[in-house]
Amino acid sequence: MFLTFDGLEGRIPTQARDAGFQYWNAAVLPKAVPWYLLNIRRRTSTRQETVFVACESMLAEMLSDLEGDTVMSLMRFDSDDTPANDWKIARVEEVWCDWMLPEGERLSFKLQGEATLRDSRLQPTTATARGWMLTKIAQAPLLAA
Repeated sequence: MFLTFDGLEGRIPTQARDAGFQYWNAAVLPKAVPWYLLNIRRRTSTRQETVFVACESMLAEMLSDLEGDTVMSLMRFDSDDTPANDWKIARVEEVWCDWMLPEGERLSFKLQGEATLRDSRLQPTTATARGWMLTKIAQAPLLAA
């Protein structure tokens, strides 16, 4: 999960607070692993759910347990080794999983605008499919600028 502090919490509407929601203005994300931000629409609700995940196995489990729910978007955040220590962000279109590989190596990704897969380190791979497809992201139409 991610680290946050009481001082970062913002004011939220009473209805959201009463429903058990929390809102943060900022969060501290350790850079040792990639982070995934999922936007999920549950078939039983009109609300969208946003989830931060840092564990590859947790992401794979969440995606395989959706059972009719829709992943609206999936972003991957990786730490950048430049002196500025920025984050690299990739928009994911497909996630493939090979459960036979060790943790940290079992996921492959098709990124937005690319035809081939990338491995767990986002390096291009010649594989056309890696294991089982966990999700194909529903692509929303692009808005004209």
